[in-house]
Amino acid sequence: MAGRFIDLQTRLEGLREEPQRKLSFFFGSGLSNATLPSTALLADTFLALLKPAFQEEVRTSDNGRKGAPGLYQEAAKLVALHKGDLVIARVIREAVLSAYRGDTSRLEITGRPGTYDEAALHDLTMSPGLWNIPSGYRSFAKFFKSIPAEFRGRVLTTNFDPFIEMALAQAGLEAEPETLDFDNPPSVEASRFSRTEKVVHLHGYFASTFGVNTIGQLERVRPNTENYLQQLLQGHSVVVAGYGGWNDAFTRMLWRDSSYRTLTDAEVLWSTFDGNANNALDVPIIAELDGRPGFHLFVGVDAGELFVTADTTEPLTAEVLLPRGYTSVEGVPLIASLPISFAEGAQPTWTDAANGTWPLLSPGKQLYDLVAEGSKKLVAAVGPIAEGKSTALKQVAWRLANETESCRVIWREAGASPAADEALGNMDFKPKTLIVIDDVESAVPLLRRLIRVLEETDIGLRVMVACHDRHWASALRFAHGLAHVVKFGDLEEQDADAITRTWDRYNILPESSSSQEVLASALLQAAHGNPQVDGSSLFGAILAVREAATLNERIGALMRSLDAVTVSRANTITLTDVFGSICVQQHFLDAANTNAKGATRKFLSELIKGDEAVLDETVLFRLGREAALTFSGERVYARHPAIATAVVAWLEDNQRLGSVCEKTAFAGATLRQAGLVSTDDYDAYMLPGSMPTYGLAVAAGRGAMLGAPKLLEARVNYISTIRRLEQYEDALLFARGTASNLGRYRDWRTATRGLLTEAHLLLEADYEPGLGLGAAALSLHDPLLPYLKPIQAQRGLVAICRLADKLVLQGDKNAGPVLFFAHSLLIDRFGPTTLALRTNPTTPKNINGSLSGAALSTALAQAASPYARKLLKDWDLPFGPTVRGEWQLPFNNYIEYTKLGAI
Repeated sequence: MAGRFIDLQTRLEGLREEPQRKLSFFFGSGLSNATLPSTALLADTFLALLKPAFQEEVRTSDNGRKGAPGLYQEAAKLVALHKGDLVIARVIREAVLSAYRGDTSRLEITGRPGTYDEAALHDLTMSPGLWNIPSGYRSFAKFFKSIPAEFRGRVLTTNFDPFIEMALAQAGLEAEPETLDFDNPPSVEASRFSRTEKVVHLHGYFASTFGVNTIGQLERVRPNTENYLQQLLQGHSVVVAGYGGWNDAFTRMLWRDSSYRTLTDAEVLWSTFDGNANNALDVPIIAELDGRPGFHLFVGVDAGELFVTADTTEPLTAEVLLPRGYTSVEGVPLIASLPISFAEGAQPTWTDAANGTWPLLSPGKQLYDLVAEGSKKLVAAVGPIAEGKSTALKQVAWRLANETESCRVIWREAGASPAADEALGNMDFKPKTLIVIDDVESAVPLLRRLIRVLEETDIGLRVMVACHDRHWASALRFAHGLAHVVKFGDLEEQDADAITRTWDRYNILPESSSSQEVLASALLQAAHGNPQVDGSSLFGAILAVREAATLNERIGALMRSLDAVTVSRANTITLTDVFGSICVQQHFLDAANTNAKGATRKFLSELIKGDEAVLDETVLFRLGREAALTFSGERVYARHPAIATAVVAWLEDNQRLGSVCEKTAFAGATLRQAGLVSTDDYDAYMLPGSMPTYGLAVAAGRGAMLGAPKLLEARVNYISTIRRLEQYEDALLFARGTASNLGRYRDWRTATRGLLTEAHLLLEADYEPGLGLGAAALSLHDPLLPYLKPIQAQRGLVAICRLADKLVLQGDKNAGPVLFFAHSLLIDRFGPTTLALRTNPTTPKNINGSLSGAALSTALAQAASPYARKLLKDWDLPFGPTVRGEWQLPFNNYIEYTKLGAI
């Protein structure tokens, strides 16, 4: 039986608190990928070094078809043959250096671009603050340090980067790399008695020229290295995380020792990211070890979150660190902040929330009274976006933390991970603790856990949350019974007066205002729905009275300043692209912020190719201060639709809109192809379908197809989009080209029906009813997935009737029976039809009496078969899977394409 994430965390805590043997760790690329180029991106880098003919050879090889790891290995092998191992080492080194924020140009050896002095590369690791070290390693380093010194084992990795050494150094442990030459390891004794923590790099180190990269190098037997690893780890508990299980020295050592039982007193705790144990057992080494004494498999483990609770296993006190993503509000630093930034829409800082900086408005005062009174266990600020909920929450939290000595206030930062939420929810809370959660819709499991604690005990724990009213009415219904709700959304006269008086105090009244009193009246009128104002939220009203005339000018200046800041490792994405993508999705998909569509945190992390820590620190913090962002659950919006509209207009005026649409769809499609988004989070991927013009649809469609090169679905979506925009000729050409290459797409079973549907619509528009009839008939093919639904069958039959009717009018006698059987089957299965036909379906001569539904289906299949065969041949369609699941081409093997028995 495989264990779960929480099972492995519990086991690790036990091994730390009551150690029985030394605890060692073996890390693969799963942790480093948070800030380094992915295996897929490295594979593309290697491919780019090869000539086109060899690129195709790699892609079509058996190994290249196995996904990114196989493509990486196959490409690396050819690069090594064509250009040498030093080129491989250079690519790996540059990939590692992409996480370094300092200047590396001075390290290049003069006259040898891309070649670095090894000693200078080692020196770079002396400045860990200049590196984007994945947060998972930082959490691990704290955990590792907390293990009693005599029970600390070894840290081993297949990675080339120095992240582990630097994370350990930041945690206060001396660490240095130990790079294993191909098969000449150091002595075990020298390694064991080193005064520093040794991080063993099995495949090489970025500062060295040696590396194990190709399949041949990985699978080559390294007997001395295998013996060294066996002696180094003997008697240890070994945690394996973020590692796929290559056939390398480490797995061969485990395989050998599992056979000869030379490690009988050791154990292996192997974790996989995939939550399906059956998939994990497809890895040969796991299948070999599973079930043997001392081997334990844990599935569904995110290596980056595994150690995040290392500092949170004790009862919550002022001395114990909170999980990453949580802040103790008492004594929080107040960073210098200009009042005008907040007045113009910046996210509130703790300085803005501090006493006297900005007025606490009426709903905020209600929040404060309810929480300060102490008897209300759960208090919720509920209202639309941009009504001041976040500001009020911070103001109340700050006051309670700094005015009430006996109350500890804990603030959940936007983007706190599910693992951190789980860690906080499992703590033993001290009396009079207030947990504050903004955008609680993004932390539903945590709130459920806290409500259970509140209902079962009375330890003085209190919870204050803010939530969008739409989510509160649906996903948060479970909290209604316990919560005391404060409604946000109606600006009161005294609040409008307080806001404008504060502007006056800071000398930031709009230049166009005649007086503070007149401005307060205008603000109140705007907030209550001036028909000339786009939106009536609190921020919308502020925007209307402060910037109605200058909004486009201010947006232009903002976008130009953001464009100077690159945020992706490849320096191809700027903050202008990020904010532009947020606004593009908001403007085209969810202008009023009411449809739960738009940019998610996961999407933005993919757009910048960084983890959520990088997203928070380098992107959202700055945009929150400069670009007026707001959050609703996991989604990020401009604080008002007028801002999103102005940004889209600026992008269009500066010929950037198509590029941003393409980058947006590319990132969304990358997530879709990797299976990292749920079905309700396809917004960026489906962006082409929401584009109002052909040019934008092409740009977004190109991005989606480049981001998901293995998905037929992306191509069908593109065809559908440009068809709806009446670009029939382009859509038809693209559909034909796509149809002849179905076998290259991994989702051909689930997406081919959609392609055939688009084909018959396009062929009908192109005055080719015969081919269209063949496509409509083929779209009813049962083996295609998902299985035929009644509405799909009905539409397909209607299309067949419509196309057969046209053929009959053109004198095609063979179309008559098709029309009769399709029309009869339509009535038999779905009742009387209002389908308008220009010809009367006539009964074929060989039909006597009525036919059953099954007989009609068979007869329709036989009658329409010639049209289907013609389409297969004309469009070069590979149709019908062999027993191996591959495509077969010959048309003469095609017998029957449709059975409607499922309907």
